[in-house]
Amino acid sequence: KTDVGGATRTWAVGFSIGNKGYVGTGTYPSATYKKDFWEYDPSDNTWTQKTDLVGAARLGAFGLSINNKGYIGGGYDGSSFLQDFWEYSPDYSSSISETNVTCKGANDGVADLLVIDGVPPFTFLWSNSATTEDITGLAPGAYSVTITDANGCIINDGTTITEPATALVVDAGVDITICSSTSTTIGGSPTASGGTASYTYAWDQTATLDDSTLANPTASPAVTTTYTVNLTDSNNCTVSDAIIVTVETPLAGTYTIGGATPDYATFTLAVNDLLCKGISAPVLFDVRDGTYNESVNITYVIGTSAADTIVFEGNVTDSSLVLLTNTSGYTVQLDGADYITFKNMHLQMTLGTARVIELINGADNNNFLFNKIEAATVSTNDLTYAGIYSGPTLDNDNNIIGNLIENGNYGISLEGMSISTQETGNLIQANIVNGGYS
Repeated sequence: KTDVGGATRTWAVGFSIGNKGYVGTGTYPSATYKKDFWEYDPSDNTWTQKTDLVGAARLGAFGLSINNKGYIGGGYDGSSFLQDFWEYSPDYSSSISETNVTCKGANDGVADLLVIDGVPPFTFLWSNSATTEDITGLAPGAYSVTITDANGCIINDGTTITEPATALVVDAGVDITICSSTSTTIGGSPTASGGTASYTYAWDQTATLDDSTLANPTASPAVTTTYTVNLTDSNNCTVSDAIIVTVETPLAGTYTIGGATPDYATFTLAVNDLLCKGISAPVLFDVRDGTYNESVNITYVIGTSAADTIVFEGNVTDSSLVLLTNTSGYTVQLDGADYITFKNMHLQMTLGTARVIELINGADNNNFLFNKIEAATVSTNDLTYAGIYSGPTLDNDNNIIGNLIENGNYGISLEGMSISTQETGNLIQANIVNGGYS
């Protein structure tokens, strides 16, 4: 069999508990007295060192076992014969249940110590100098404890507390500006990182979000809105962040197009702002003298009404000083746009197979007043090559008044849907039409 653990000795004491044997104390060499104890397990032929005898080192002790405990006493310690008596329990042990730090830097770890058997009361000394059985509020790291029972028997134990590798981080995204009545996706790329997956998202302002539990919901605010997201990980750590979605302020009042230091250099820039921002009151664009080589397409503008209209006005004295010209398709197209006015301008199309002004898709309540509308000279009889053209859609209640309309195959061509479904309410008054196809 395997040699007895520890140093060679004589005058040792032994006893058995269950299916294991225990040997300890004794002397050798040079009258060195011993107090170590060893456990022998015949099932695997091994010796394991156990807790030392609490009493003095000795030789010639006696030992016995009763039930599941061993007892030793007496002997000689080199100067006197002894009569103390000690109990040994092989079940005297401990275990530690640890709770790791939940959130990086939180220092809320716990070591929950359980003492098994032994003789109470116990004393405890942890490596962080704590003397309680359990320790709390722990930072990550290794912790050891020495446990002493009422008989002075000592056992040691230890554990390691960990924490998440990285802190929980949330990113609501970069503040953004959007056009009126549009939507945007909010949240970061990614919205959540670090901590301990999985993540739970809770956005506020739920009424204007498609799903407030998504990492990247779609926001559709009517006004400028701050959205805050609260992020929780699987350890119940929580962080928050916010993003401001600015909704463009509607236009209202008077603005300039062209000329020196204008609000808008071109019609296109002005129309882009209209379509993005909408209006909240009547809007007048004062178009300064000059030539503007561009086509103008206006769709429905948010906020327009009979009270809140949009006017593009050129030179009231001489409309020819403001020239809006284009070379193909159309010069001005109102595509479902309402309450738009063009007045005191020279509107020109230089391509013979195109029109100057086009109304489509329910462009209603618009005005063309006191303009020169100049189409190209044509040699083909086609209704679409007109100064003002409304195709097979219903574009109603428009006013065409006081204009000089030149060239094209027709000065004004308003088709309607069919013979039985005609446009209604359009007022054509005091216009001069010259030079059409014949």
